[in-house]
Amino acid sequence: EVYVDAALREHRVNKDSTIARNVFEMGLKHHGTQVEFVTHYLDFLTTFNDDNNTRVVFEKVLSEDNGLDKQQALVIWDRFWDFEVSRGDLGAIHKIEKRRAALYPESRSASSLARLAHRYRVQDLWPCGDSQLQLMNVDPNEGSLPHSSSATKKSDSGGGGGRGDRER
Repeated sequence: EVYVDAALREHRVNKDSTIARNVFEMGLKHHGTQVEFVTHYLDFLTTFNDDNNTRVVFEKVLSEDNGLDKQQALVIWDRFWDFEVSRGDLGAIHKIEKRRAALYPESRSASSLARLAHRYRVQDLWPCGDSQLQLMNVDPNEGSLPHSSSATKKSDSGGGGGRGDRER
């Protein structure tokens, strides 16, 4: 937390994102296996629309020699996928999906349909109804995808689709 605080203070007080980025890089060397630190750094980079450096940080953290355990890495993989969905192209999304599926084959079938629906979502408008989202273990109000290992099956609301289900 010291590195995050120092970097954010540097940016807020001195308005210097370069020094803040250097502080985050130093912190990444020491705390690259802590998901909370990594997410703070990624959030910082995305606020500046620094897509190239954000991708570099994702790749650094997800490299095999970084030392993240499999469950922690899954959180970062999901963030990487979300990042590419919002800022990347379809080819980049497919590459991420293939790499993630190779590392987590057990989660592929459980979440692929939910990921497809999430990809075509616009703000709170989903390409399918609430009942279909519930079958995929997706909370339409939350907007994030569940991890396949921790997802719990929800009951079907019986609705037919779209925003109308949420208003009932």
